[in-house]
Amino acid sequence: MRAVVKSFLFVTLAALGSQAAAQNPVYMLPSDKRYPAAKAHVIAIAKEGLKDADTAKIGSVIICAWLPDAKMALVNVNAKNSYGAYTGFKIGGVLDDGQTKGVIFINPNPNRPEEYRDQKAL
Repeated sequence: MRAVVKSFLFVTLAALGSQAAAQNPVYMLPSDKRYPAAKAHVIAIAKEGLKDADTAKIGSVIICAWLPDAKMALVNVNAKNSYGAYTGFKIGGVLDDGQTKGVIFINPNPNRPEEYRDQKAL
């Protein structure tokens, strides 16, 4: 999990470039007063593309970057598939840059790519 977080943070900072460095908002801690609203925003985006969003179980939420025009986070989601069974927790990278909203599910097991053939990307 730490390797996934570190690589997502690296990609996040590279995508935001000097804008992140100028505003210094690398991540948001749960003790931050803005965290509950940010967490709710991330969960709403993560649930948008699910088949049964009401039954999705949300694990940890890590806010990687929270700028007015770019929001990035990691979220653990356990959702139901087409057969009504839970698939197990999957790590999703959530992006909202004002024009594009979506989640990319990261494959935690690179030896079994067939598990993620049908996953939607941005």
